[in-house]
Amino acid sequence: FAQLESKKIGVQAGTIYATQISNIGLINPVIKTYENDPAALQALTNKEVDYILLDNPTALYWAANSSGVFKVLGKPYAYGYGIGIAVKKSDASLIPELNKALLHYQSSDDYKQNYARFLESF
Repeated sequence: FAQLESKKIGVQAGTIYATQISNIGLINPVIKTYENDPAALQALTNKEVDYILLDNPTALYWAANSSGVFKVLGKPYAYGYGIGIAVKKSDASLIPELNKALLHYQSSDDYKQNYARFLESF
C-alpha cells in the first residue's frame, strides 16, 4: 500500500471500488471516477491517474491485450461473494473440469470477442 500513498486512482463510477479504496487503509488516495473501464484506461494512458482499479478478469484482459502498455500489480482482492457456477454436491467431481474449461475460455479469442462485445462498453 505504501506505493499508493497520495496517488490518483481511477475507478468506474457506480462501483464499489471507491468505497473499497477508502476502507483498505490507503493514505490520502485521490479517487477519480470514470463512466466506464475504457475511459479509466484512457485516463491511465493520458497520465491523468497513476493507477486504476478493475475487477480481476478485466485487468487480466487488458494486460494481455495491450501490447505491454498495461500490467496488473498485486494479487486480486476478494470482495463480497463474487460470481460462480452452482454444482450439486453429487456432481462435485465436475468442478475441476469446469475450472479448466473456464480458464481455457478466458484465454481464448472467443473470450476477447465476447468481452469486446458485451463488457467493453460498460
